[in-house]
Amino acid sequence: MIRILNTKFARVVTITAITILASLILINSDIISIGGSNSSLGADHKQLVGDSLVCTILIDNNLNTTRPGLKFTTDLIRKFSEQHRCAVEVSIKKGNNECWDEILTGETDVIIFNTNDSIPEPYGDYIEISVPIEESYSCAVKLGNDNILNSINYWVKHYKHSSEYKKSWERLLKSKSRGRFGFGLTRYSISAYDDLVKQYSKTIDWDWRLLSALIYQESKFNQGVVSRMGAIGLMQVMESTANRMGISDVYDPEQNIKAGTKELSRLIKRYKKMGCDSTNTILITLAAYNCGDGKIQHCMKVAKEEGLNPLDWNNIERVIPLMTNGYKNEQVNIPPFKGRETIIHVENIIRQWELYSLSVVK
Repeated sequence: MIRILNTKFARVVTITAITILASLILINSDIISIGGSNSSLGADHKQLVGDSLVCTILIDNNLNTTRPGLKFTTDLIRKFSEQHRCAVEVSIKKGNNECWDEILTGETDVIIFNTNDSIPEPYGDYIEISVPIEESYSCAVKLGNDNILNSINYWVKHYKHSSEYKKSWERLLKSKSRGRFGFGLTRYSISAYDDLVKQYSKTIDWDWRLLSALIYQESKFNQGVVSRMGAIGLMQVMESTANRMGISDVYDPEQNIKAGTKELSRLIKRYKKMGCDSTNTILITLAAYNCGDGKIQHCMKVAKEEGLNPLDWNNIERVIPLMTNGYKNEQVNIPPFKGRETIIHVENIIRQWELYSLSVVK
C-alpha cells in the first residue's frame, strides 16, 4: 500500500515539476529580443505571425509634416513588422471621417494619429488607443481588437528600452538640431544629400545645383514631408509613381531621389523628342514635374491654336491664363487649369538655381 502511494506521489511530483519547469520556460520566452540577429517573439505574442495588417498614418490638424517624426514612425512600423513576422501595408492620408469609417469596417486595422487631435464623434466609443509610440503619436484599433492592441503595447514598451531605439532616437534629435535645411549652405555644400544629388543628377545630365534647387522647392530638403495629396519626401514622389518604377521605399532618401530623377528623365526625353531646345526642355520639365505632363500637353495645344510655338516655355506661360476657365473652340476643348502656381514654381526653382550657382562650387 505504501509502495503504491509512494509511486503515485512520485508521479504527481514529477508531473508538477515538469509543469512548473514548462511554465518557467514559457514565461522566460515571453520576452522580445530587440536588435539582435535572432530576434524572436514570446509565446503569448505570436498572434500576428503571418498576418497582413493595413496601417494608416493620418496627417491631421496638429501633425506638422515637415518634422522628421514621420520617417521615424514609418521606421518603427517596419521594425514592428519584422519582429512580429507580419506584413504591414502603410498609407498616409489626410484625416477625415472616411478614414475612421475604414477602421470600423475592417478595411484598416490600425490608425496612427496625433493625440493632440481628438477622435471625431461618434468614433471614440468604438476605438481603443495604444500607449504612445513616439512623442504624441498613438495607435487606434477597433474596440475588441485585442490581439493587435496588446501586441502593439507590449512591443512598444519593450522596444523603447532597447539600444536600437535609443540610437534611432539620437539620430532623430541630431537631424532636428541641424534645422530644416540640413547642413548650412557653404561654398561647397547645399544640403545633407549633396552626394546623392550629385550622383543622380548625372543620370539626367543636369547641374547638381539645379536638382538641388528643385528639391529645395519641393521639400526644403526634408525627407519627412508629406503633401496633402500624399506626395512623399525630398522630391515629393507619389508611392504609386515609385511603385510603377520598381521602387518600393520612397521614405528612403536615396530611393526617393532615384524615383524623382527617373520621372524627370522620362519628361526630359519626351520634350527633347518633341524638338525642345535644352533651355526649354529644362523649363517645361520643371513645370510638368509640378503639374503633370497631361496639363503641359494641353497648354501646348492651346499655344499652337493661338499661333505660338508650343515648344517655348514663354509661350506656354502666356496661354496658361487663357485656360483658367477652360479653353474651347472648334478644334480644341481643354478643361480648366489654374496654372499660376506652376509658373511661380518654375520661377522659384530657377531663382534658387541662380543663387546656388553664385554661391556653391560646381
